[in-house]
Amino acid sequence: MTQLDSDLFIIDQHASDEKANFEVLSQKKIANQKLTIPQNLSYSADKEEMLLQNDHVLRMNGFDVEMDNTDGLKGKMKLMTVPVLEGITLGVDELDELLFLLTDAPDKLICRSEQGPLCP
Repeated sequence: MTQLDSDLFIIDQHASDEKANFEVLSQKKIANQKLTIPQNLSYSADKEEMLLQNDHVLRMNGFDVEMDNTDGLKGKMKLMTVPVLEGITLGVDELDELLFLLTDAPDKLICRSEQGPLCP
């Protein structure tokens, strides 16, 4: 709690810490790790289309997904690169979360620039 004149403010320390961590992490450039063996992805056609249409958002967040047509079949996607942030390697679960955000609320999605800070 803190007070300013006659006003009393209650501060949630956990929420304040999360907000500060978010601000620090959002300013860092995301490194990525190329996978030695690309990981096969299994998505519906509409989700594959969403991934292909938002390739720039995926790349700015450290993911590289490619369509694999080498065996003549369409609709096979492979995860080629994953993001690494603060020593933590992200993976398919985080890609699924990003896909959910793109589908659910694309206008509220926070994207990153090539240099690291958040897009305006």
